[in-house]
Amino acid sequence: MKSSLPLLLTLASTTAGLVPRTAPVINRDTVPGLAVLPQPLYTSLFDAAGKLQAVTSNAGHVAPTTTIPEVQELPPVQFKDAKRKKIRYGPFRLPGTKEQNWQLKAMGLSGMADEYVPNLLKPCQECMIGALNADLEYADGKTTDGTAWLHHSVLVTAGPKIRDPICNLSATETIFSSGNERSTIRYHVEASPVKAGYRMHPEDTLTLVGEFKNELESEQWVWLAVGYEYFDGRHPDWKDTHISWLSVQSISSSCGAKTNPYGASNLTAKGVPLTNVFSEHSVPWTSPVDATVLGVGGHLHDGGTALDIYQNEKLVCHAPVEYAKGAGGGMSGGGHGHAGAGADAHAGMEAPKPAVEPEHIKSMGGCRLLTPVKKGDTFHLVAHYDLEKHPGSKMEDGSLDEVMGVGTILFFTEPNP
Repeated sequence: MKSSLPLLLTLASTTAGLVPRTAPVINRDTVPGLAVLPQPLYTSLFDAAGKLQAVTSNAGHVAPTTTIPEVQELPPVQFKDAKRKKIRYGPFRLPGTKEQNWQLKAMGLSGMADEYVPNLLKPCQECMIGALNADLEYADGKTTDGTAWLHHSVLVTAGPKIRDPICNLSATETIFSSGNERSTIRYHVEASPVKAGYRMHPEDTLTLVGEFKNELESEQWVWLAVGYEYFDGRHPDWKDTHISWLSVQSISSSCGAKTNPYGASNLTAKGVPLTNVFSEHSVPWTSPVDATVLGVGGHLHDGGTALDIYQNEKLVCHAPVEYAKGAGGGMSGGGHGHAGAGADAHAGMEAPKPAVEPEHIKSMGGCRLLTPVKKGDTFHLVAHYDLEKHPGSKMEDGSLDEVMGVGTILFFTEPNP
């Protein structure tokens, strides 16, 4: 699966504990990571049947045991009156870079694990989610080092009261995405006079769309650790925070537009750069409602230098990135140590590290705002890349891998309890 993480505009919702049910049919045009997936693969892997990575390349492999609890109750970090849980999803097997699996044969992607997991355990039954973040961990609970990294992770809710806030085409909503920069998405701003969050209903389900990368020839096993801070209960008087996504790889966020008004793309249809230094524009997204923006952020692949977000052609946020060798930063504010260049070996990591440890994005900036949005306002992003300064990810044959430019804009609307 080629990744494609978009620009977010946040609007709010939350929930926990879950009865298994049929996996939701997700509108791929509004989910980062699915927009550029070839339609035949999308149909077989990401529709209601939800075939998992385990079916295609995990058979016959034994996951390492772990003593780390699946659910950990922790003190709040972002909000003093909130509850906090860390839930570990997995384990997920990362194939070695030489393994002849379907990703390598069909798409030229080595060492990549693509995951689609419906009916995830939720942090609550009915609550307002205040913040989300994610980390990639080994069996012993330590953050992965530079040989295993978080390409991207996306959480999607589905339920009878949910409509995607981008194009209103499906009863699903993408509520979280993060790559190796390990961004924290905040649906609640404690200093704001307005109480708001992402509303989780008891009947809502939670689905993971993820992609994790192995740099070794030997397999590795990892867990995706998602941190949730939430306010238990219904809170009918709170505003609803939502996320809308914009992406440079897809015109889907324009909800029907066929062309990009900013001109020809610097990327191929699969998102591969045509030049080493460029700035790529998304198609503008038009807000269907009056709202208030809480904040904006984004996601870039290695090689990216900054992401700019515009409202009605006016720059409202400049988000630069920071690089480091190894896996980069851990869960923001999560209180976890994270393994760096000198980390101990973990299960599935018997092979030596690469001679030259790759440089990856460590962190990415964002902007906190409290500005009005009128129905009809437009937003677009510009993703800046310099592959000469920061080499991007490579395919097995040495050619450039695809890149992404995704932005997030948090805004709240009237409640829908």
